[in-house]
Amino acid sequence: MIVHVGSTLAIAESSTRRWRLYRMTPLSTPLSIVASDEGLPPIRTSYPLAPEPAEVQAMAQHLDVDLRMLTAALHAHGR
Repeated sequence: MIVHVGSTLAIAESSTRRWRLYRMTPLSTPLSIVASDEGLPPIRTSYPLAPEPAEVQAMAQHLDVDLRMLTAALHAHGR
């Protein structure tokens, strides 16, 4: 799952059960970060999938997204 607000990109991974947060530069886009030939850039910050980090909670609230439902779906998908 990918959440993008402003210059912050948050990626939730079901395989590692972690949130990875990246700061985007003015020249980058979410696609340029995830589809790079070199793979994902070094991790800025990493958090366990649950509980959701405050920064991700704020992003979800800004987007009016039910983060708990999405995280539950991600957990179910990773089984």
